[in-house]
Amino acid sequence: MLPSRLNTTGAGMAMLITAAFFLGGAMATAKLAVHDIPPLTVAASRFAIATLLLLAIRRLAPALATGSARPRLGDLPILLGLGLTASAGYNILLLTGVQLAPASDVAMIGPAIGTVVSTVIAAAFLRERPQRVALLGLGVSIGGVLLVVAPAGALDAQRLLGDVIFIGCGTLWGAYLVISRLAAPRFRPVDVALYGSLVATVILVPLSLLEEGPTHLVQAGLPSLLAIGHLAALATVTAFVLLNEGLRRLGVSRSASFMMMIPVFGVLQAMVLLGEPLGEGASLGALLVAGGIWLAQGGRLPPVTATARQLRPAIRTA
Repeated sequence: MLPSRLNTTGAGMAMLITAAFFLGGAMATAKLAVHDIPPLTVAASRFAIATLLLLAIRRLAPALATGSARPRLGDLPILLGLGLTASAGYNILLLTGVQLAPASDVAMIGPAIGTVVSTVIAAAFLRERPQRVALLGLGVSIGGVLLVVAPAGALDAQRLLGDVIFIGCGTLWGAYLVISRLAAPRFRPVDVALYGSLVATVILVPLSLLEEGPTHLVQAGLPSLLAIGHLAALATVTAFVLLNEGLRRLGVSRSASFMMMIPVFGVLQAMVLLGEPLGEGASLGALLVAGGIWLAQGGRLPPVTATARQLRPAIRTA
């Protein structure tokens, strides 16, 4: 009889890979969304819709929030941290930076800095100390991302400023991974995503009014509106719930390496949706990222369950 639930490690890995896929797709759909709609309005709409979807999910499937604590005053720093890092803060910096430097720069800098920051913070405060082979894996993955993204062009003062802002993006993203892990003992993944989206909405909606966001939304074309729907439903609700659950199962240090897949998936989806060309080293870079993630997991695959071991003899004799 097959096991009633997936192996914890394997399921966590699958969740993180899926989350990286949807987060990578946000790079392409964001470009479609900002064609007709100002950036801050795109971000505000994304998190406002995501908040409503998460509230609906929580109401329709209350089991997903079973065991989640009621927020209290002492939780305020964590709740604010969830919204100010990977949600509001990250989007504000990202949308500022892409006006100064190529998007390929953030695809390379963001995941690399985020992975390093989260690993260092987790080691210092959560006592999740990575093994040497895991650190080697992170280095290999960073090299793979560089090959996949292959940023080109002159490095002038404007681009340099943009890259500094992207370092801030990566720092906020790394901080979110740790804050989400801190929130996990009290809140279920769906609530962690909900509170982060709610705080981001409260921050971003007033900013969107300054750029006359509602007027642009009414006048926007269908592709831009569909892109916002994708950002809300898949790149926020689905991705963040899976990310938070993966973090809960695997911890920060092991989960962070999977974020190196975001630019790989982003480049591939940009090629399909936007017709952007792949760099010559993209295939090799993707293999290096995969190899680096394998090393970051200790250089081994998820453990085989006892049930699966029992099935092996039957499969061989069949």
